[in-house]
Amino acid sequence: MAPDPRGPLRVALACEDQAQRSLLVHLTRNVVEREARERGAHWLTDLLDEQLAFCGLRDHEGTPAHLRCYLLQNITEDFQALRIQGRPVRLNALRDGRPAGAETQRWRRLVLLFEVQPVPPDVLIVALDTDGYPERRAELEAAMPSPPPLCILLATPHPEAEAWFIAGFEPRDPREQARLEAFKRDPARKLNFVPTEEPHRLTSHPNEAPTDAKRVLRLLMFGDATSRPPDLDELPALSERLLSNLELLSRRGEASHLTDFLHQLRKRLVPLLLPGPPHA
Repeated sequence: MAPDPRGPLRVALACEDQAQRSLLVHLTRNVVEREARERGAHWLTDLLDEQLAFCGLRDHEGTPAHLRCYLLQNITEDFQALRIQGRPVRLNALRDGRPAGAETQRWRRLVLLFEVQPVPPDVLIVALDTDGYPERRAELEAAMPSPPPLCILLATPHPEAEAWFIAGFEPRDPREQARLEAFKRDPARKLNFVPTEEPHRLTSHPNEAPTDAKRVLRLLMFGDATSRPPDLDELPALSERLLSNLELLSRRGEASHLTDFLHQLRKRLVPLLLPGPPHA
């Protein structure tokens, strides 16, 4: 099959931070590349950068790769500035005959911001940490329009993005093995579960807790006990290492919603690049 003459598949990323952006980019590319290899579509793996483009709401030429996303914190401000035929947009306060709550209105605004662009994206991926509240995923799902105006995929790391990175951790040397073992025997860090096997049991608050996902990720990777998200310059290497083993991620990621996101990519995004049944 030849490359698509219409240009690359445009995948818009709407997320909360750079850790989520890195998750979305690397997981999407890894799933597409694997499916292409299994189908023998080597042209796609060779030309992936020409066939798959990540974007934000209004990317400009020369926008650095790490800025090709839309930050959810800007929804309210951007929606207030939105004009259609010169007029501000007013959403119906009702949904299915009932008052639409604040979260529903928020996600309706987000989808509309992308839908009315002069050239809407082909796919919109929305990422939202549950922060330990699984109902946040249900609220996001319930707020999505039906039928959706775009192909919309939902990524809801539970409890937060760092849990998805941790799911891919396998020790590479004795020091890393010792760090992982410390969660079982060190009284200061002792957990009643293995964080790499059950990342959904980690927490996003309070930050002082030994179960804090950000702290656990830094301890495993760097031996650093601070609770802070990965630095921007750390994310490429972290993503390359921790997000490549899709079988491992799928096995460990059921309760953290990672397995579901990988399924969405394979069943809904991949066919836009490779029509036909997925590889068995």
